[in-house]
Amino acid sequence: MAMNPQSVLSQLRMMSDQQLQQYAAMHKNDPFVFPLAFQESQTRKQMRSEAQLQLLLELRHGER
Repeated sequence: MAMNPQSVLSQLRMMSDQQLQQYAAMHKNDPFVFPLAFQESQTRKQMRSEAQLQLLLELRHGER
């Protein structure tokens, strides 16, 4: 049965961080699923980092 990357990504995006981490650990030897889970984790980290930077810039802008 062929896996649909969009379907897998959709499922990964609905998982909590803890669920995603557990899912990645369970599929660490799967050359298809693990990279998708890892990329989702990296995307979340990047989004959080960008949101924190934006908040910091907004707070600094408000101090002027």
